[in-house]
Amino acid sequence: MIDRMMKVQVLMSVYNSVHFFREQLDSVLAQVGVECNLLIRDDGSNNSDMDMIIQEYQKRYPERISYYKGKNLGPAYSFLDLLQKSGGEYNYYAFCDHDDLWDEDKIYCAVQHLEEMTQSEPNCYFCNFRTCGVDGIDFGISNIPKDFVADSGNILLANPAPGCCMVINRRSRDIVCQRPVPKTLVMHDNWLIFICSMLGHVFYDQIPHISYRQHGNNAVGVAVNLQQKLKFKLSYLRNSKNIGIHAKQAREFERLYGDMKIDKDKQSLLNLLCGYDQSIMSRLKLVFSNKLKSYNWKMTAYFKLAILLNRW
Repeated sequence: MIDRMMKVQVLMSVYNSVHFFREQLDSVLAQVGVECNLLIRDDGSNNSDMDMIIQEYQKRYPERISYYKGKNLGPAYSFLDLLQKSGGEYNYYAFCDHDDLWDEDKIYCAVQHLEEMTQSEPNCYFCNFRTCGVDGIDFGISNIPKDFVADSGNILLANPAPGCCMVINRRSRDIVCQRPVPKTLVMHDNWLIFICSMLGHVFYDQIPHISYRQHGNNAVGVAVNLQQKLKFKLSYLRNSKNIGIHAKQAREFERLYGDMKIDKDKQSLLNLLCGYDQSIMSRLKLVFSNKLKSYNWKMTAYFKLAILLNRW
């Protein structure tokens, strides 16, 4: 049990769409057991309805909602900008999309687990999730196994943690804010879980505490049927933007955090990640390494194929 009220800042990036926005705001503001405030960044929207809704909620909750507009950065860098502008007085930080539905104990459960971890290290929590449609009816729980172990090798091949399921501690926030913004990253959630898995720890909560809404305008979504899964996998392999993207991100991590202590096994994995895009031999070394794996053999096989094709 937590013996004091923890302060949590929820970081929300929004862009144009107002569908489901009120429902999500209500579910965030209804969190129990923690002091939960919102910092919202508009990522260059041209939708006046967004302003009206935020202003309406600011009038109702003047002490709990802060809001600013910025130029369009895309979701990854918009969330990093939010983290840079977050308040250093909070105990924990959560990431939030505008269109999901949070259980009322989502943040409290995260804080309970994070409080059991060493606060001097950058730590990250993520929970399981339900997927739901536009009507809020659940499709089911994600296929992350109950016995999933959140170590570096399991996380870095195929990040299982959507940003909306993540909560980080203050040390994680400080480490990110004290260094320059990376020139290349896969996504903000991938970058943060990379940092925490290398320099601290990641905890996976098998209990879902969020309904992750799927619709036609998700910035990043989850495939919920076989057709969508096949379409996503083929699209991923064809996308030239994915050429060596994880190697570039790994090299950015080494550039920004190379002076920090990393244990021997993690450093070995980092070395493989940093150089795999340089030659077919480097890719083969990574593919046949037992350090890199996913939570099921199909995912492992697919992403190792992507590595061989240099589309990862």
